[in-house]
Amino acid sequence: YLLNLIYVAAWFALAPWLCWQAWFRKKPMRGLKAKWLGAFTDPRLNDAKPVVWFHGVSVGEIHLLRQVVARFRQRFPDWQCVVSTTTNTGYDEACKHFADLPVVYWPFDFTWAVNAALRTIKPTLVVLSEGEMWPNFVWAAKKRGVKIAVINGRMSPRSAKRFQRFRWLLAGVFGRLDWIGAQNDEYRQHYESLGAVNVVTTGNLK
Repeated sequence: YLLNLIYVAAWFALAPWLCWQAWFRKKPMRGLKAKWLGAFTDPRLNDAKPVVWFHGVSVGEIHLLRQVVARFRQRFPDWQCVVSTTTNTGYDEACKHFADLPVVYWPFDFTWAVNAALRTIKPTLVVLSEGEMWPNFVWAAKKRGVKIAVINGRMSPRSAKRFQRFRWLLAGVFGRLDWIGAQNDEYRQHYESLGAVNVVTTGNLK
């Protein structure tokens, strides 16, 4: 709940800039209902099949997921795949390349939004591309017994220091991840310094 308050404060601080982007630069933020409330529906979601939820922040991560999702569907045809993204361009790209799959916006990291999204999608596994980390989502998913994996993980020295600075607030988020595939040994060591386990070096999947 402390994070909720921090996020709301950040939204109020960013509101003038977001309005300027939407009004003067014609870059409105789409999918706000889904992002704020975790509200979305798709008739293709089937409770009878296990679900894997793939997330890519924007266009680059969506391109990475194309081959990963294709291989996953080939090996596990009985699983249902859902793809999410954060940006408008990422959403358009995901709809183009995953036209036969549910594509949704990633919810903001408010407790009510992530819980609503998890109730709707009911994933067994969540796969995060390159490691965008949101504490409330991780905590809510683990409470539901959802497995979380990171592929093509990145953790620069600067990011690692930033996470270390707020480690008291993150309450073992990285230790709750079930598996991390890091791009190189340096990134792997940074993940481990933050409490992550089951970290392996896979190389850059791109």
